[in-house]
Amino acid sequence: MTLTVRLKPELEARLAQLCAKRRVTKSEIVEGLIREYVAREPQASSYEVAAKLGIAGIGRGPRRPLGRNAKRLVRAIVDAKHRR
Repeated sequence: MTLTVRLKPELEARLAQLCAKRRVTKSEIVEGLIREYVAREPQASSYEVAAKLGIAGIGRGPRRPLGRNAKRLVRAIVDAKHRR
């Protein structure tokens, strides 16, 4: 993928100096920084994922263990959503 970034001349000069010093390309520096930035993004919790899928809070309480039927329940919900 190609990405174009406009830098102020001072910053571009500093980046060029850093690349020459480390013997790496500008792309390698920028890609590394983007990887670090993306890695810091918080991951969604399991509840947030379930809420997004519309399956959060499907149980009425701990009357019976849902673990035994979880796969069947999730499949039923997904199938119902696709039928709409």
